[in-house]
Amino acid sequence: MTTNDKKTEQEYHRKFAVDLFNRTWDLLDKEDRTPEEADTMIHAAHASRFHWGEIGTPLEYARGE
Repeated sequence: MTTNDKKTEQEYHRKFAVDLFNRTWDLLDKEDRTPEEADTMIHAAHASRFHWGEIGTPLEYARGE
C-alpha cells in the first residue's frame, strides 16, 4: 500500500479481481444455487476477468478465461 493507507489503482484492480474470483468459485461450488446467484456468479466471473485484464499476468488472464 501507499502512504496514508490509500491504495493505488493497480492494488484496487488486484483486490477486486481476487475477491470476485473467489466469489465466483463460492457460487460455483454451491449445490443449491438460485437463478439469481447463477447470474451473480456469471457477472462476478466477467468482472474478475476484466480486473485481471487490467493488471494481471498471462497466468491470471488464462485462469479468468
